[in-house]
Amino acid sequence: MAAENSILIQQESPEEPTFQDYFTKVIKRKNIVITFFTITALTTAIYNIKSPDIYASSSQIIIQNPINPLTNTPQPQRYAYDMYSLASQVEIMKSASVIKAVVEKLELTSKYPQVLGTDTKAAGGKIKDMISIKQVGDSRVFYVTAASSDPRLCADVANGLIDEYIEKNVMASFLTSKDLVKKWFPETEEKVKIE
Repeated sequence: MAAENSILIQQESPEEPTFQDYFTKVIKRKNIVITFFTITALTTAIYNIKSPDIYASSSQIIIQNPINPLTNTPQPQRYAYDMYSLASQVEIMKSASVIKAVVEKLELTSKYPQVLGTDTKAAGGKIKDMISIKQVGDSRVFYVTAASSDPRLCADVANGLIDEYIEKNVMASFLTSKDLVKKWFPETEEKVKIE
């Protein structure tokens, strides 16, 4: 009796589908497969045609130990930049005053009004969104990248940002901390009280 039950169970269990079974089902539904593929291909083509070309330009900068303004030599290692200081330097590079100086010095609003508009403050916000600054590993080398639909604007922003940062960094070595905060971060002067 038990042998008869096991034979019945084995006969009732369905067979595993084979590759041939799947292939046959796909062929039977080839119209659905072709329609799905065509819709996907057309959607992708339309998206690629409609989306604007985005260009990127990168510049490199190495952030070295601060220079002693009296001796014109790098500060001793105990004053060297650590990872927090490097992060601070990146924030300074992306600060509103540096970006505003780039916009004004390179006259970006008059050169690229179709991308940035004519308002300097609004252009600064757009430029801040365009740039990214990435550290290379654990080194002091940083890539400053600007991405936009205008390749010349990308190059101007990436190079101008580094030039302005270097200029402000050289000036900073001759200014006191209070003067530095006022000059670099005028928008926070009211919020920060320096004694």
